Amino acid sequence: MSKNSVGGEDYTNICIPLYTALIKGNWKSANLILSKQEKLVRCSITENCETALHIAVSAQNTKCVEELLKIMKKEDLELQNNHGNTVLCLAAAAGNRTLAEMLVNANKKLLKIPNINNMMPLYIAALFRNHDTVEYLYDNFPKMVDKHGWTDDTRRWVLLECINTDFCGKYICWWLLRILLFFS
Repeated sequence: MSKNSVGGEDYTNICIPLYTALIKGNWKSANLILSKQEKLVRCSITENCETALHIAVSAQNTKCVEELLKIMKKEDLELQNNHGNTVLCLAAAAGNRTLAEMLVNANKKLLKIPNINNMMPLYIAALFRNHDTVEYLYDNFPKMVDKHGWTDDTRRWVLLECINTDFCGKYICWWLLRILLFFS
């Protein structure tokens, strides 16, 4: 567990009930736990170093995510689990455009944070064939250039995944191909 994690009896008495409440979408119970220990909102509560927000996003519980976003700091959203996944990576994998929109509106920097395998949320959405989420993330990403964390490999991955999954909408594949040719 990370330095911002909870262990021992606290894990059993606090983290497990919080995890259970978030998985079940019981915001009343989750909020009761969080209100007693405010720092808990930015601590890892699982062995995979996931925060309460990671759990709520994984459970695709919009209400819990909405409420957690109200009490978390912008930078808290950038916390990564043991696989380097931010909450936006998880929303992208799930294909939950609504959650992706909520998270990006709360912190646009999430668009540029890759996981430990250097996979950007846009690529993760394409990999899991989540067309609506791909379009949303693509439309909201500033540019797929190096200063935003993109490499030739990551641009190629997205282009190939969009082609493999037949996601080439109006401009996505054309624009990606142009970028690949420009940076190659």
